[in-house]
Amino acid sequence: MAPNSTNSKKPAAQSTAAKNGKNATAVGRTFAQMLDNKKFTSRVLQKQLRMSSRTVNNAKVDPGVLSLGDVFRLADLMKEPVELLMQELVAEIKQLPAELQPVQ
Repeated sequence: MAPNSTNSKKPAAQSTAAKNGKNATAVGRTFAQMLDNKKFTSRVLQKQLRMSSRTVNNAKVDPGVLSLGDVFRLADLMKEPVELLMQELVAEIKQLPAELQPVQ
């Protein structure tokens, strides 16, 4: 019975991850990871996001500096739902040290 019970649990876990698709692996990314995973060049980022390289680097440290327009342009560039990116960025901002929190 033990081999059947362990075999039956693995496919269920795998099928759950398969149902969730990209969202299962995407949860918990930081802004820096979003950019690094897609391998965008700095020129593409500056043009598509309408940001200077300084702003991109600042956002990697503190994504709270991103405007709503920046997030929408990032979602368009990454071809991902803006809601998913917002959720991940808000989670990252909440994990920042107290001195970097937007509201103290």
